[in-house]
Amino acid sequence: MTESDWLKLLRAIHIASFVIFIGGEFFSYFLVRPTLRRIPPPQAAVVEQRLGNLSVYLFGGALTLLGVTGLLRLYLMYDGLGILGDINFYSSRYGRAITIMYSCWFLAFLVYLFLAFYLRPIVLHRLRPEANPGARELGLLRMRRDTAALWIYRTRLTILILGIGAAVGGMVAPLGGLF
Repeated sequence: MTESDWLKLLRAIHIASFVIFIGGEFFSYFLVRPTLRRIPPPQAAVVEQRLGNLSVYLFGGALTLLGVTGLLRLYLMYDGLGILGDINFYSSRYGRAITIMYSCWFLAFLVYLFLAFYLRPIVLHRLRPEANPGARELGLLRMRRDTAALWIYRTRLTILILGIGAAVGGMVAPLGGLF
């Protein structure tokens, strides 16, 4: 395969990863979140755990693949990653667009790690009900679930916004960049 073929393949993987990542975050925030509010806490915990396990692996893998394919594309286009240490790269419009894209990706990646390995396990622990919860326990569990889930959804929204910011940087880079 030629370098041009590798760049095309990496671009296809990069775009597919973005679609999976943003589509998944959109699905999680705008479709799953309202649905989980309508079902009882014990069932919501099971659904959240099953969907959450899937999302940690699928969306986290897509986010990681976005960073890897992006770096590989820069490596192939500029014969190495030395371009990232060149101040002239950042003074160009293209360089600023790439910087915005990678900055948003990096922040989204850090927030995703926080969500997947710290926040989500805490929330799942709080959602585990007793053997046969009564009406009072269900009410308390629902209140704890709503409070804890609010942090997860705020985090997911932050990741979604950062992902869209990265997409803007990525879309304008081939057009010559920003400002």
